[in-house]
Amino acid sequence: MFRKLVSEARTDKGQSLKHFIATLKPKLLSGTGLVMMSRLASMLCIFLLVYVGGEEPTGVYATIASTIGLSSFAIGLGIPANYSYFLGQKLWTDGDIAASRRLSTFCLGSIGCGCWILASELLHEKLFHASVSLTLVRWLGICIPIWIHHNHTLCTLQSYNRLGYYSLINGIAQILPVLFSLALYQLSGNNESVAIGYLVGSALVLLVSLSSLKAVTFSTQILLSAKKTVQATRVGLIGYAGAVASLANYRLDLIFLAIFFGPGVAGNYAVLSRIAEALRILPVAMQISMTPKVAGLSAELAKSEISKALVSIGLFLMMLTPLTYLCGVAGMSMLGIQFTFFGFAIILAGTAFSAYTSAIVGFNVARGKAFLNSVAAIGGLIATLITMPWMVSLWGIVGACVSSGIAYTTMSLLLLWQFSKVRSDSEGSALKPISS
Repeated sequence: MFRKLVSEARTDKGQSLKHFIATLKPKLLSGTGLVMMSRLASMLCIFLLVYVGGEEPTGVYATIASTIGLSSFAIGLGIPANYSYFLGQKLWTDGDIAASRRLSTFCLGSIGCGCWILASELLHEKLFHASVSLTLVRWLGICIPIWIHHNHTLCTLQSYNRLGYYSLINGIAQILPVLFSLALYQLSGNNESVAIGYLVGSALVLLVSLSSLKAVTFSTQILLSAKKTVQATRVGLIGYAGAVASLANYRLDLIFLAIFFGPGVAGNYAVLSRIAEALRILPVAMQISMTPKVAGLSAELAKSEISKALVSIGLFLMMLTPLTYLCGVAGMSMLGIQFTFFGFAIILAGTAFSAYTSAIVGFNVARGKAFLNSVAAIGGLIATLITMPWMVSLWGIVGACVSSGIAYTTMSLLLLWQFSKVRSDSEGSALKPISS
């Protein structure tokens, strides 16, 4: 399989690296730099939160961010992820994108916020272990429509190939909540301040998202037509299960740890996973850059470009993964963060494999075949649900690392297998275009 991908790239290692750099220039290079700096700044804030307050406030923040992130993504029906497909196939106009964003944020966001409030007592007792007051847990429900709008904003910017704005907005969203949580915890020294900081940071993220959309398009169209609402829902649902399953693969491990052992252990694991996710920065940036471009290419050209990207990303990760392991071990040792060498190595390897196949995820979405991502992600989620509960209950953090590594590997192998089966002469889209 790998030999076939390398041969399809039709390039040696030196040319692959040149292609990798050329793909990043000129727009992506500055955007990637912003994403990298924002992720590093966010990681530094997490480290500082651990250093200042210990594992428990870090676990409270990580649990809030993971639960809100998974909830807002799940309630979004997967619609914004297909904006590149809609524009690339000329099925939608600028006004349709804007109307979809307004409609989803208001309707779906209200549903999500209401469901969160109804489940607040259960979340307060089982997930947060009463480390945050019930009233504050209920207030956190407001964050769900905010982050739904943020997801739509990022997908809109990506669809219009505004990668600089995309990286800037995504970077700000990475930093603001954790920065305010750190500042307020430093002032008051209790877990309540961490949750309040997340609320304040999320509110500012909404303001930034609203202001950024002026750089793309403005439309007075308020509502999406009934036909296109059905179209958006139908296309979105094709990849919806996979998108939710994929995000669940990255977040359920921390949520399981919080349920079984409380915020303290979850805080330790949050640091491990945050360091490992640094490997995803450049591969995901390439995916973001290539998805809107691939949407307008033929199947043959699209597969050729993705094959070259896979070789480039593979070479990059082979060099970066060992360096990340050494730097992570040194950093956690200096800060006194508890970790296991084996568990950290396993989750780092699994994350690297997942990052390697990120270009295939973008390829499937751009070609209107998001259901292939669903198959792979659901396979990974099944592996998570089978292995995570008993591994976490037996081995704690090490069990979460091993289970996550198994899930990431399962998902990545399925994506590679699917991509190797794609014929260059196959149809560019699995969907029949719907007339406007």
